[in-house]
Amino acid sequence: MAIQQTVHRPIPHVERAIAGPPRPQSSRRGRALGIDEGLLGVALLAGPANVIMQLARAGVGYGVLESRVDSGRVDLHPIKRARTTFTYLAVATAGSDAQKEAFRRAVNRAHAQVYSTSESPVQYNAFDLDLQLWVGACLYKGGVDIYRLFIGELDGEDADRHYREGMALATTLQLPPEMWPADRAAFDR
Repeated sequence: MAIQQTVHRPIPHVERAIAGPPRPQSSRRGRALGIDEGLLGVALLAGPANVIMQLARAGVGYGVLESRVDSGRVDLHPIKRARTTFTYLAVATAGSDAQKEAFRRAVNRAHAQVYSTSESPVQYNAFDLDLQLWVGACLYKGGVDIYRLFIGELDGEDADRHYREGMALATTLQLPPEMWPADRAAFDR
């Protein structure tokens, strides 16, 4: 289908001159920074790096490799897998309790089929809380890295609030809140 209409005047967000002056930037918008502020959108850029970070843990890597859930396999259905992960990020960070519960039930059905066999080189189970902590920590760390790269540093109360809200990336499934490191310093250890 061809577009038959010509645009006669520049559209500010589309036809911005390359050599034009930079737009003024404020350090903060009028509201406080939250986990959904940039992390969700910008974290999408971290997807491939985050997958590699998650797979570095043998239990997660073999769980993905040997998964019996063909419909969610990244090697068979990468678009569906990405869509599911993005939905998880949205629900975990901005969903209602009912949405989180519904997502948890759906993921539990899939995770019930992800466990090692006697032929597996490592023992794993998708309900293993240490593996869930690892995946949630990778999601949080990847989002922070991309935020720092594209938006700027987090400091003080904003960084602490961002960290507390990031806990939902791990606790929306089965991870008990007390397993999430108490603060950013504990996270780094």
